[in-house]
Amino acid sequence: MKMNVLLTVCLFFGLAAAASAEDGVFHLKAGDVDFYSIQDKNGEMDNAVFGNSEAVARLAADGKSPSSFNVFVVKKGETVILIDTGVGGQMLERLKEAGIPPEKVNAVFLTHTHGDHVGGLLRGGTAVFPNASLWISASEWKFWKESNPSQAEKSAKAYGEPKIIPQEEKTPLVLPEVTAFNIAGHTPGHTGFLITSGDVKIAVVADLLHSSAIQFADPGINARYDRDGKAASEVRRKWMKRAAEEGLFFAASHVPFPGVGKVETVENGFRFTPVKHFYDFTVRDIDGNDISLSRFRGKKILVVNVASQCGLTPQYKELQELYARYGGEKFTILAFPSNNFGRQEPGTDAEIKEFCTKNYGVTFPVMSKISVKEDDMHPLYHWLTEKKLNGVKDAPVEWNFQKFLIDEKGNWMDVVPPKEKPDCEKILHWIN
Repeated sequence: MKMNVLLTVCLFFGLAAAASAEDGVFHLKAGDVDFYSIQDKNGEMDNAVFGNSEAVARLAADGKSPSSFNVFVVKKGETVILIDTGVGGQMLERLKEAGIPPEKVNAVFLTHTHGDHVGGLLRGGTAVFPNASLWISASEWKFWKESNPSQAEKSAKAYGEPKIIPQEEKTPLVLPEVTAFNIAGHTPGHTGFLITSGDVKIAVVADLLHSSAIQFADPGINARYDRDGKAASEVRRKWMKRAAEEGLFFAASHVPFPGVGKVETVENGFRFTPVKHFYDFTVRDIDGNDISLSRFRGKKILVVNVASQCGLTPQYKELQELYARYGGEKFTILAFPSNNFGRQEPGTDAEIKEFCTKNYGVTFPVMSKISVKEDDMHPLYHWLTEKKLNGVKDAPVEWNFQKFLIDEKGNWMDVVPPKEKPDCEKILHWIN
């Protein structure tokens, strides 16, 4: 059995390395809880892992599918739970980027004990998270001691005897918002975690699947790492079905970063829609140039849909004053002309540029005219207005000059109604 665990790690490390995802830190606000996906390592999964069947070849025609090593964090106030530790790649650096140094972690929850999930626990036999307790299900603890006794013993010595996780989805673990559930099949004690806060539910399903391209479409296809293939495929289908029916966010360890998204039922399988990142989008500026939003990485961003013939058009003046005061390395405004409301932006891009420059002296970036609602809505505005994509809130655009607040890491933070001025207390407090 120990050989199987080592095989898992070796096969993962043998994957063709892909370029690291930018940042590797994704934040989702769930009620009173902050949920993070942290990418420890990037890579690809070869079709051979799934048996090279005709179905596998059809679903992953390139002979491989994108993969990742994602670990997850649940944070509430000063309490920090880390779910798995990856292989010890870029996890620590990226945790620090998220404002979570290792000494701030209170508990490490293990979904299971394959090397790519416990490899970041120790460094030179010493606990990487010195103030954390170690949590594991009883059956997985037994499996770990049998499959890799040396690693299990060293981990218990560094962290103390593990606390046992009840897999019954009713007993709170460390935080009242967190419970555990049984997803045995991949390993005998494979454990998932449910985070429930406000109207948001997140199911952390770890290695319930290893390829989003293959196993959402056909949950009956197993990876060679699944110890009990029948149980693994049954519990995989069960939780995909539940995620679709209940609207859960699905967080998986080897789905391409951030590994978080929504599940829909389609025909005989499922479809996964990842929660996108602000920086993933490209827009066109008022002069017709394509602009990657990653250009604005590191800045707070106010995104606003504007119009030239609206009663709120004088907000251009206040937007420019705000930009003149705060714009630069840490803040910017991105304006998107739109003709969706009262046909109050009928002009061409050239006419819009002349209007806002001549009348309001606008120097902040103005983009090409787009649609911010209905069937021809720009993809960026789907992300801004749909919770299933931004991970935070549904916020349809009500009228011209609705303002969205994006933080320095591209996370959706808040929405400000059209009639609230750009220098309102909420926006000024956010900028400062």
